[in-house]
Amino acid sequence: MPTLRLVVLMLLLSTVRVEASSPAMLIDPWAPRAIYDRLIDRLGLDADRRVVAEVLYEDYAADVADLGARVAEHAAAAGQAKVQDALAGRVLVPADELREMRVSVAAAERSVWPEADRLFSELRFNTASLMLSGETGVTGALAAFDRAVYGAPRRRDRSEPWYAGDGVDVIALLAAARRRGGELATLDLAGGEERIAAYEAALVTFLTETAAADRAARLERRIAKIERDRDRLTEIDRDAVVRWRRLHTLNEAMITVIAEMAAAQLGPSAATAWRERFDRACFPTLFATPRVEHEAAWILRHDRRADVRAQVERILAGDRSERARLLAATMRLQRSARQVGGLLLYAGIDPARLGDPASRLSHQELLKISGARAQLDATTSAAFAALLTERQRKQMRADLAAAATRRG
Repeated sequence: MPTLRLVVLMLLLSTVRVEASSPAMLIDPWAPRAIYDRLIDRLGLDADRRVVAEVLYEDYAADVADLGARVAEHAAAAGQAKVQDALAGRVLVPADELREMRVSVAAAERSVWPEADRLFSELRFNTASLMLSGETGVTGALAAFDRAVYGAPRRRDRSEPWYAGDGVDVIALLAAARRRGGELATLDLAGGEERIAAYEAALVTFLTETAAADRAARLERRIAKIERDRDRLTEIDRDAVVRWRRLHTLNEAMITVIAEMAAAQLGPSAATAWRERFDRACFPTLFATPRVEHEAAWILRHDRRADVRAQVERILAGDRSERARLLAATMRLQRSARQVGGLLLYAGIDPARLGDPASRLSHQELLKISGARAQLDATTSAAFAALLTERQRKQMRADLAAAATRRG
């Protein structure tokens, strides 16, 4: 199927966003061109060896495209088109038959996993072999390459309600924090390099040792959801918690080291901002900008009345204070549930999966906090609306709806 292979190859080599659910795009591990280019830059290859590296990568991408085409073929043979039509309501398919077809389509990627592993391993080995005897930097360059390739699939889940930092890379966070304008832009890392290097080595070991289990769990979770297999989901969750505990221990230790350096050199506010960056990375959905922030910004942008602006600032300050308290409580609950109970806790979890009283109690507490956050949203929004005329309220709603559409 050369045409399908060409399409997949073009997608793999492009920078266009590809739908994550496409079977042809679920090749794991996969080294995108940008990540490979960073590896080549770090290795410092000369022009001649860069040409060889270019050939290595093009061959790799073509072989991965073949795998993608095979996955797409298997999914098509399993009835992908019929599944899509059934889910869209265009055809009627018996529930049991539809469930079996959905599982078969989802599992299409499994057959190419060994080949995907081999291709990545060969790309990595052959590229490293371009280095001459005595040249340095190979270990660090490969570590960064491995972190990027094996870490990326774990961050695909960051929009899931149960995500709690299962794919966080502290070195990536540190690089972002040290950019111009970042809270650690002027931090001197002298004295901390060995700890950072040790962390990176431990992180790469963790990622490579658990890559196969993480990949399998991602597929098994999709299948268990299709089959509505509560027991299997619980088993998958508990295995995920074991992996998370190992990663979280590494990350928390490194976060603390950097925070202590930041506090000593830059002051407590820098250390606090650094820890908040970590929390945001661990719980991105919790830290999504609430609508009331957009409402406040709209009012401050369009209403020049001093008394109104003062009230907006006062209301917003109170909202932020209470929201921070509720977010902190949510994070404590979710982390504690993993550390103590081995549970991926989130508000929307099926209560039937909570087998022990402690888990049910934690879930009830989380629901209360979620309710308090919703009430805070409503109260703050109503307070803002009360400051505006009816015409302003209508315009604000229209403008914010249009902005939300543009953001996607």
